[in-house]
Amino acid sequence: MSIFIQVGAGAGDQDTRLKNRDGFTEYVKSLDKSSVSRIILIEANPLNVPLLIECWKDYPQAEIHTIAIVPERHTAKGVYIHYCEKDGPNYQVTSVYPEHIKKHYGEDAVLKKIFVGCMTINEFNALHLKQNDFVKLYSLDIEGLDGDIVLEIDLKKINCEYLSFEYISLGKQEKDVLKKMRDNNYIFDGRGIDVCGYDWLFRKDAGLV
Repeated sequence: MSIFIQVGAGAGDQDTRLKNRDGFTEYVKSLDKSSVSRIILIEANPLNVPLLIECWKDYPQAEIHTIAIVPERHTAKGVYIHYCEKDGPNYQVTSVYPEHIKKHYGEDAVLKKIFVGCMTINEFNALHLKQNDFVKLYSLDIEGLDGDIVLEIDLKKINCEYLSFEYISLGKQEKDVLKKMRDNNYIFDGRGIDVCGYDWLFRKDAGLV
């Protein structure tokens, strides 16, 4: 029995702009339901949650957590997330960084914000995963924070086989991220689950030393 985790779940496979495609959702739904013990979905923007519920309505093992995952330097228990109405009705680009939204929709984009609860990735893992839990796939799409979160996640405290994350915004963090993967015995396994090809996939290799 395997656990599947998606940080930045969006609207799942309910966004018509993406032709109702979501790589994480497609992968999990392709599996025998009996092999899936938990589907842990983290989505910061509550406006996406109704469609996310619709996406996973046939999976009682799916759980939705409406919180933001933030770096450890953010010590408050809440944070403003930003989005643009042009991105509606399904808000794929929601970020704690207003400039990340404007990178997609222009400097003159009118932004809205919502205050939501937040946790670090390690706080979330400690709260929701047990020591012997097996995570088959951990998918990250955190709109501008992917590098920070990958560098902070304690891979020695979770039993995770595959890690998929967006690489296009890593920037200067790319070398550090790749070193982190090597140091934790993860090897590059090609493109990740994002249907647009923006993810890298890493696989834990227990044989590496």
